[in-house]
Amino acid sequence: MAKHRPGSDSGWQAAIDAALEAAPAAGWHVTREQPPQSRGGRRGRVTGAGAPDYLLSSPEWSIRLEAKHRGTFGRDGGRVTRWPVADVAPHQGTALHRHHRQGYHALSGVLLRMAVDDTYRIWWLPWDAIYQRWAVTIARRAVGEPSPRGMASYTLAALDIISGGASWTTSDVTWCPDFIPAVVELARREGGG
Repeated sequence: MAKHRPGSDSGWQAAIDAALEAAPAAGWHVTREQPPQSRGGRRGRVTGAGAPDYLLSSPEWSIRLEAKHRGTFGRDGGRVTRWPVADVAPHQGTALHRHHRQGYHALSGVLLRMAVDDTYRIWWLPWDAIYQRWAVTIARRAVGEPSPRGMASYTLAALDIISGGASWTTSDVTWCPDFIPAVVELARREGGG
């Protein structure tokens, strides 16, 4: 079994993998798009632009998901207070946007975990809620210009609003919520189904 540092990106993806083990029994097909871990803990290498981390599909919905992790208690004391939208690379954002544009049953977003104080905060960030800020930031960076003030990142309070209630708090670094029902419920509240 691959070894993961729980407070790292690969550790966060391992927690998501564990949470998604029950998804097939609930009618979801799960495709893990990022390179798998080898036995020695090393990742495969993608040449060119890779897809967002996960694609989840059921007869009614499809969810394109990019997993992001920010901050560790050991390195920065869990004092992360903002999330930079440029954490989503251009190729990932393009794929999320294309999936989202397929229609109302095609959901895209970021499942973000951040070390805050002595806990981990987890948010589902719908792509349509963060796309404009991301697009401006990436476009400006591409031409070497800074983003307009306040556009390059989100505060914790803004993340709470954007998530529409699809957020969780835990002190267990290996835990990931059963986020699929919350994501689908948020989509139903915001547009229908």
